[in-house]
Amino acid sequence: MIYAESPYRGGQDRYLPVPVINYEGENFWFRSLQGGYYLWKDSQNQLSLTVLGSPQEYKPSDNDLGDMKGLDKRRMTLMAGATYRHTADWGTR
Repeated sequence: MIYAESPYRGGQDRYLPVPVINYEGENFWFRSLQGGYYLWKDSQNQLSLTVLGSPQEYKPSDNDLGDMKGLDKRRMTLMAGATYRHTADWGTR
């Protein structure tokens, strides 16, 4: 389950059933709502292109505040970027 707190005043917080699927392959990886493709990977360093699902959404019909009902509906979105990870004896950064 994912708890998605509404970023809007008077909005509805939601619990979303999301399967926890973790996969670590040679070229790809998936961790719940996030996945990526390795551009560079060795024993200590990993650089990947990343896509992350954001579960926040907004439905004006769920809000009791007058001005908030006038906002447009917002759906779940995807965000993309790059991730760098370094692993050493002292931990992960």
